Amino acid sequence: MAVDDVAGGELAVGRLLADGARTLGFVTGPSALRQCADRRKGALRRCARPGCRARRCGS
Repeated sequence: MAVDDVAGGELAVGRLLADGARTLGFVTGPSALRQCADRRKGALRRCARPGCRARRCGS
């Protein structure tokens, strides 16, 4: 069994946006952990799509 953490990050943000969220925060563990880095990558990828008004703050 494998987990696609990039897709998980995209799905989570997509769901929040579909439910009407206008402000999102992303809290994760150290970027040295692949799972954390992949979820962040997916979340940012979803926010980069047209229709998402989220902007990146911080690092």
